[in-house]
Amino acid sequence: MNASPTHPPDPDKRLALFLAVLALAVAFAFQGTRGLRESTECRYAECSREMLESGDWLIPTLRHQPHWTKPPLTYWAVAGGMELVGRNAWGARLPIALAFLAAVWSVYAIGKTLWDPATGLASAILYATSPFAIGAANIVSTDTPLGLWQLLVVLAYWKALRSGADRPPRRSRRARPTGPRRAWILGLWFFAGLAFLTKGPAGLLSLLAVFVFHAWMRRRGRDLPRLFAPVGLGLFLVVAFGWYVVVIARYPDVLGYWMREEMLGRIAVSRIDHNPEWYKPFMLYLPILVFGPGVWIYFWPVLAYRRRAALRLSAMKRLFASSEPALFLAVWLLGPLAILFLIRCRLPLYMVPLFPIVVLATARGLVLAWPGRALWRKVVPLACFAALAAIAVKGIIAYLPSDRDERPLAEAVLANATPDTHIVVLDRPEKYGLEFYLDGRLEFATMRPEAHPADRDAADLVRELATQPRHPRYLVIYKENADEFERLLREAGLSYTRRHGPGHYGFLILVPPSERSSTIAASPRCASASF
Repeated sequence: MNASPTHPPDPDKRLALFLAVLALAVAFAFQGTRGLRESTECRYAECSREMLESGDWLIPTLRHQPHWTKPPLTYWAVAGGMELVGRNAWGARLPIALAFLAAVWSVYAIGKTLWDPATGLASAILYATSPFAIGAANIVSTDTPLGLWQLLVVLAYWKALRSGADRPPRRSRRARPTGPRRAWILGLWFFAGLAFLTKGPAGLLSLLAVFVFHAWMRRRGRDLPRLFAPVGLGLFLVVAFGWYVVVIARYPDVLGYWMREEMLGRIAVSRIDHNPEWYKPFMLYLPILVFGPGVWIYFWPVLAYRRRAALRLSAMKRLFASSEPALFLAVWLLGPLAILFLIRCRLPLYMVPLFPIVVLATARGLVLAWPGRALWRKVVPLACFAALAAIAVKGIIAYLPSDRDERPLAEAVLANATPDTHIVVLDRPEKYGLEFYLDGRLEFATMRPEAHPADRDAADLVRELATQPRHPRYLVIYKENADEFERLLREAGLSYTRRHGPGHYGFLILVPPSERSSTIAASPRCASASF
């Protein structure tokens, strides 16, 4: 029932409003203030910008060459954000912030479905104020959207399971899903397909945990829906593999690349050099699970002391035998974590899909330890502190200079360039951020064609400048030294102006002979751009 106008709002409604304000604040505060960082953020942003530029939403490209390292769903989302907000950091991170908000709701719904509304609300508050979840949501990558889809897989499974929990057990082990069960099973396969379209096989780890738990529950005679319904499997195949089928039909060789580089290279061979050492999972993954919740680990010693009897091995066995949610959390965590330990490509953000498990377990412990209003008297003040601290840290990081942020370099380039200036990057002193911020308005040249075969030979560029310049003004970006390139310019009889850029960067500004008489003395005008 709705509260009467003369009475205060229902406490649960106030807490839900508190959660909504909290999540919105931490999701959007300084979300686009910090420049995009190399290389992950700039790579995703540049791929998405090129999608908007070309109008080709089927083939992701990087420097206008097919870029097959990830499926396209994240690129589509980032491109959509930039189309709505602008081709800047705000637009690129908008879909990530929205995925974080949806993940907060999903954690709430899972906690409520597994246990009760209080646990769901506490879980969502803890997740919305955990430093690891907030930090991951401030990075343009596949991981926060992937975590969302995997949460929704788990939610759909438990909704299907709970929708038949009040019925007597059936003898059939393959009960056909009907009504709500059928809808949730279809949802499970749909979200699994989106997870696969986000990050390939890595998107199926939570689904694997669901399969293991489902098989175990079947052995115990539990009334279960049929997971492998033909319609659900068909939906999964269309969503997960439809794009792959179209791409392979156009580019048959890409299948070999995916199998060799993206699967075998990451899982066993570690051609992609991301922490392949055996000990790295202990250094990367376990600290996130332990310290990722931030201030909420303050309660762990208290909870461990209050429930010390339940930490005995015999008590834990009884717990897993009697509590389906507790058993599921254990399977959900340990199975995927074991796989992540085994593969040889390891990054901290791989923990995003598993991190909610720690939050759910912590929230359940809090609800059992402090039932009723006592819980919220402890949770709400600490949540406010955690949210303010997270916002402050996001603000500080946003204004700290970083060598991985190329926005200052792009601003300096535009300050030294006229609208008709042709911008050249010598020997790739940067990665992808400069292309993103300059809206692709540059080309690459190299003094060592064998090192960068896709780039233009610098000697050819000098010949163009000396004989048939295509542009009235050139700005060459170099890093640390360009002595050999300057020697080529002097041998060709070309004059230039050297200017300092940010950090170790420098600029060479050239006006070709046909234009020099009228523009050599012109001061550079500041070109407009939105950052």
